[in-house]
Amino acid sequence: MPVDQQTLPLQLTSSVHETRVDAVAKSAARTVNDLQIGESAVIGAPSSLDATIVRLMEMGMTAGVEVTLTRRALGGDPIEISLRGTRLCLRRADAARFALARARETASQG
Repeated sequence: MPVDQQTLPLQLTSSVHETRVDAVAKSAARTVNDLQIGESAVIGAPSSLDATIVRLMEMGMTAGVEVTLTRRALGGDPIEISLRGTRLCLRRADAARFALARARETASQG
């Protein structure tokens, strides 16, 4: 029996709509996870805080810092970024919580 839109509770349909809207909004904003190898950008503040994000901030991932994506693992996770003269590996999910304030030209790959 097919489900009719009118039979669904209002709360369910609105949460589906909100999820789609959130997905569109998130796709428009670039994050550290979206950088290409060799690309640099200045990061903004994280979207949310937990113990892992606080620790990354203690290690130098603060708003206004320039980061460069240096490598990705074979499966794409984790990634390695360069910032403040050091390299840092982090999960893509954590990198996605740092929005890019502005991006710079992609460095030539050789």
